[in-house]
Amino acid sequence: MTRTLGTVSIALACLALSAATADERGACKDDGELSLPDGFCAQEVATDLGPLGQMAITGDGDIYVAVRDTEDRHGGIVGLRDTTDDGLLDEHVTFGERGATGLALQDDRLYVSERQRILSSPLHPDRLGPGDTPRVIAHDLPDSPTPRALLIRDDALYVGVAAQTRYCESGDNDAAGQDPCEERERAGGIWRFEARETGQSQSRETRFAAGIRDATAMHWNPRDEHLYTVDAVPPASDSQGATASDLLRVPESSDFGWPYCTFSTALDRHLQTVAYGGDGVSDSGCAPFQRPLHPLSGGTEPTALLFYGGHQFPEAYRRAAFIAFNGAGDDGAQARVDLVPLDENGHPSGGQKRFADGFADGDATAPQRLLSLAQGPEGSLFVSDSQEGTIWRVEYRGSEGDID
Repeated sequence: MTRTLGTVSIALACLALSAATADERGACKDDGELSLPDGFCAQEVATDLGPLGQMAITGDGDIYVAVRDTEDRHGGIVGLRDTTDDGLLDEHVTFGERGATGLALQDDRLYVSERQRILSSPLHPDRLGPGDTPRVIAHDLPDSPTPRALLIRDDALYVGVAAQTRYCESGDNDAAGQDPCEERERAGGIWRFEARETGQSQSRETRFAAGIRDATAMHWNPRDEHLYTVDAVPPASDSQGATASDLLRVPESSDFGWPYCTFSTALDRHLQTVAYGGDGVSDSGCAPFQRPLHPLSGGTEPTALLFYGGHQFPEAYRRAAFIAFNGAGDDGAQARVDLVPLDENGHPSGGQKRFADGFADGDATAPQRLLSLAQGPEGSLFVSDSQEGTIWRVEYRGSEGDID
């Protein structure tokens, strides 16, 4: 049964996005919590919003962010608006009857991923929040707590469905992978649906790409007009070291090999995973799979990817992909945002560099930590962290310069 996304609360008293430019707001009130390159400053613009998921920003500067359910707190969607153009949030609206993780915007329409459904509703033209009853775009997705990332491009809605297992293990303490892997039929890939149609479901026809264990970090690269994601896959065997992340350029019908094979940067080829009889050397059966575009350092989970397209940042930062990592996976690792410089074609042209850290320490008892990225209409970079339900606005106030 379709449920109505109704407004349930309006709050006055948080800080948030301003539709004014950085210069119009005056000096950036840097809270000093985040560590950033010289010339950048970050202001906490909202907090205590709950376990946040993806966020998106309208052309007028309104922020919408998904909020997951917890045992003692109801999730849904939070809308944030600054009505005075002074950088202070004076309207805060929460709506929705179920927790959500994925969220996307196109024109005046909001798309939200619940646990098993993708919903769409128009935004109200005169107030913050939905303007009508939502429609069910897709249904019967796998019933799991893994994130459902959304990306919309033209009239295509892309849904990243993360796998629940490391290598499609068959269970009962059996490390062997299921062959064939049934989980690949509905997870571990990206599905594409028609954004304006209702009642769709997963199928081989709607699957856009396969063999990607977790496509939560997903964005469209406007320079080469392709979908990109960042995937973190455990090594082919214990001898291959820690989990590594790769930047993937994702053509339609591509297959990156999960769970049968994983790419080894050191050997420059795919290797058969130990769950399917691999020994850290064999590449049996791996020839058909797509190579990743660019290796990334650090074994933490990537949760957001953004190709910067604004003009507020210095020229060097305008050609960069920003990637958020949640700090999970490496002992002592912290949540952070890194960047990868890009050439004029939108392809990696340099090594990975730290952009922002200093986020709160992780909490092992909290839901899976998600950092999200979004670009404001005036070129600011917004970063949300589910750890404390916080959103920051990152601005540049220095002089032009190269990436540190």
